[in-house]
Formats: sequence, C-alpha cells, structure tokens
Amino acid sequence: MLDDTTLIIKSIPFSNKEIKVLFKRNTILDIKDLILLYKSVGWQKNSVNKLQRLIKNNLLISCFIELSTIKPNLIGFVLASSDCEYYSIIWDLMINPKFQNLGLGKELMSLIIHETKKMRINNTILFADDEVINFYKKLGFVIEPNKTKVLFLSN
Repeated sequence: MLDDTTLIIKSIPFSNKEIKVLFKRNTILDIKDLILLYKSVGWQKNSVNKLQRLIKNNLLISCFIELSTIKPNLIGFVLASSDCEYYSIIWDLMINPKFQNLGLGKELMSLIIHETKKMRINNTILFADDEVINFYKKLGFVIEPNKTKVLFLSN
C-alpha cells in the first residue's frame, strides 16, 4: 500500500511478532473505521457527514496496520487545522487502546508538526485532558505560555 500519501512505514513489535505500520497523509479508507476508532477511545462522534467534512477540511495523518491483504486497519490518527500563516491547532490524537504505548502517538505528533512546519507554521496549539498533559510536555509543549488564556463560546 505504498503511494504518494504514505509518509513512512515502520515495523514495530506487537504480541510477540513484528507488525507493519503505515503512516499516511489525508487518508481514511472507510469512515466507519474512523467511527469505530472514536468509540474505542470512548469518544462519541458518529455523524458520517460531519466526520467526512472534518477530514476534507483539515490536515490528517493516519496510521494503519496491514493484517490482511484485503485492506489495512485504521489504528490511529491525528487531526489538525491551520490559519495558514501563524498557528495550527491539533484537535484530535487517538490510538486504538490495543496499540497504545508503542510510540505511535509520538510518531503521529512528530509527523503532524513536521507537516505544519513545511507550511511555514511554527506555532501549534492543542487542547488536552489532565491525564495526557505529561505526554505532550515530553514533546515540548508548555501550558499557557506568556499567560495566554483560552476562551470558549458555545452556541
């Protein structure tokens, strides 16, 4: 499954064997797989139309494993958007719980930041739950630099 959307391919140890993981740009093979991935991490996003618009209008890097010759299985992704000048915002990073703690989230973050830097965007913002803040700190993120505050408006 090597094509122009493939960024890298890695082999990682998993359950006493090596598996091949493909990291691809702006690729979701089946929107139903994305819904299943959201559910696997406890998030409820199940509108096919909304998810299709989300994918179409943002930068997405997905990771897949090849378990069969039919199609690769979606096991993770990171989703970001940008103002195309100053900032990118990472909205979602998720890895199927069966494949967590294998370095895949770190790899996805590295790839998405690299992609935004290629666009000459050097500032990245993200929202994080308390239990994952240390993960992002290890990647160089800081909490509210320069006394910046995030404000919300819900309609």
